[in-house]
Amino acid sequence: MSEYQKLAKGYGIRVEYLGSSQFLSIPTRFSSTVDVGFCADEGDIFTKIFSPFRRERLWSGVYVYGSCATSLSKILSRDDRLCGNLRMVLAQYAYAVEWSGQQLLARIYLPSGVPASDGTGGQRLLSAFSEIAQHLSRIEPGQLEATTAPPKWWGPRRFRILATVAGAALPFVFVATIVLYFSLHPVHPLAH
Repeated sequence: MSEYQKLAKGYGIRVEYLGSSQFLSIPTRFSSTVDVGFCADEGDIFTKIFSPFRRERLWSGVYVYGSCATSLSKILSRDDRLCGNLRMVLAQYAYAVEWSGQQLLARIYLPSGVPASDGTGGQRLLSAFSEIAQHLSRIEPGQLEATTAPPKWWGPRRFRILATVAGAALPFVFVATIVLYFSLHPVHPLAH
């Protein structure tokens, strides 16, 4: 176990690697289910036109999107410490931070920089990430549910599940279509 992983364990953070990505996760205490993501940019025209992808501004350089982004943005934008930590994590380490209510997850693309080699051995990232989780755990579920207007079915986690299922099903649909086509239009051998 590396020093970085030992340090992460001290903060209660689990570190996992998959290809060229690193995933940090930490449990949060929130009794409701949310499905939101935090990002560093406002998005493109696609995200502005289609409401399920719309991003709400939290702070300069920090946006939230997902199932209850509008109500959550109103609550979180008042927490300067949380927004500052989110901006630092998104600007310097992670390309995405997601929160499900029970877990906070950061996705880090390693070729753009290894967190353990940031001059603090990763402590700056890990302490900020842990503090973000603590601040999110302090939100009262009733406060969030009372102002939730968008449907709760949309968010980054559910979108990823849908994309995974669709990607796994696509080859079967393709093969079934080919089999059906050739069963309806049999190939006849060429006659001499």
